[in-house]
Amino acid sequence: MNFVKNHKNLIIILVIVLIAFGVVIFKLSSKSKNMESISFTPKEQEIKHDLKMYEFVLNSCGACKTVEPIYQQIKMKYSNVLDFEQVNSDYNPNLANKYRVMYMPTFIIVNKEGNVITRKTGIMTNEEMVAFVEEARSIANGSVK
Repeated sequence: MNFVKNHKNLIIILVIVLIAFGVVIFKLSSKSKNMESISFTPKEQEIKHDLKMYEFVLNSCGACKTVEPIYQQIKMKYSNVLDFEQVNSDYNPNLANKYRVMYMPTFIIVNKEGNVITRKTGIMTNEEMVAFVEEARSIANGSVK
């Protein structure tokens, strides 16, 4: 009993530290579950088609989550002519730096050599994203309108 009386403050501090540690672990585990919704790639994937569309996102980006369903529709529509890669800039800063991505979401279409054909930042409608992809295809084919 003397130990408890003599070390009361130490025990209180220890309990507080343990509770804080538990909160941190809980937040980290919740954050990792949220990360599953927006995937990331630790390094660039090879380009199989003539063009590749990068979508640069952050987990905390509301606009990224808003445009996600449109990106998925475009991905399904053009998967036979474009490669797609969603890049979480938190986990792949080198690729984001390579393409000088500063705002999210950013969409960049590159050729096989990795040269930027076109880029756009922000939310797009389905029609705007289709026009974005078609513009890149026209530029790549040398038939700009």
